Amino acid sequence: MYHRIAISVLALAGAGAAVPAWSQPDVSGPEEDSSPFTLSFMIEAVTDSRERGLSNSANRPTALAELTLLHTSGAFAELQALGVSKDQYPGGPGIRLQAVAGYRGGDPDGWNYEVGGQYSYFPGGRQPGVSGYNPVTDPDSGEIVDIEAIPGSVSPNTGELFGRLSYRDLSLRYYYTVSRNFYGISTTTVCGGSEGISLVECLDGGMKNSRGSDYFELGYVHRLSKVSAVEVRIGHQRVRNFRDFDTNSFSVEYRHAWKGFDFSAAVVGARARSRDVYLVDVGNGKTRDPTRITVLVGVSRKF
Repeated sequence: MYHRIAISVLALAGAGAAVPAWSQPDVSGPEEDSSPFTLSFMIEAVTDSRERGLSNSANRPTALAELTLLHTSGAFAELQALGVSKDQYPGGPGIRLQAVAGYRGGDPDGWNYEVGGQYSYFPGGRQPGVSGYNPVTDPDSGEIVDIEAIPGSVSPNTGELFGRLSYRDLSLRYYYTVSRNFYGISTTTVCGGSEGISLVECLDGGMKNSRGSDYFELGYVHRLSKVSAVEVRIGHQRVRNFRDFDTNSFSVEYRHAWKGFDFSAAVVGARARSRDVYLVDVGNGKTRDPTRITVLVGVSRKF
């Protein structure tokens, strides 16, 4: 059964991170006659947008733009626009807008932390599915001869709270879904590909949502020089009420800064409890697997 659901959460640099994980902001206070705010803009092109090991661009190249506001107190805000696959997020223009806000504190060279929230918005996006069914009866005998699905849809918009605890180059991140659904995963969308008695059985447990889903991630950064680093991440996504969508993910990424550009190369992938629920129908009888292990490269520029 194919679903147009894909999980989006972090770009290669990581969700909730307004700066790379190996470059924490200075929160010691502003210098004399300097503004306490720092505003920056970043654009990036990647061969595949992977978040928590999963592609949200259907294994295709995409781009993102990011505006970041930092305050010397440790407060930060971020607005990101990312190109996503219309096959995974139908009904919209293929764009995800993500707003992030939070606070960082502690010693960047020792123990430090980050707390905040993020909201992912897909303009016009709706995940198709079913909201129920009607039995079709024979007009003469009155017996049920078929099951008619009642169309429904769910918004993929998702809100999460997050926290990070780090010691030097080692970090632990946690995300908790507070919106009704985690990127549209619900009984409505999960049962959308079912028919007949399978539909009845799928809906038999009632209409459930995926609020309360969470994600753990352990990361380590090895600094090779002042301009390059290697980062390793392993994560586990738990989708409440829909365990087939649970995943384990990993990434190994190399980053290098050169003449104002940041270059990256990574090996990324995920293993889902049920691979089939993530397959993306791209038309003409073809599907793409957003969980498959792949090598991707990217380049970004910060202004």
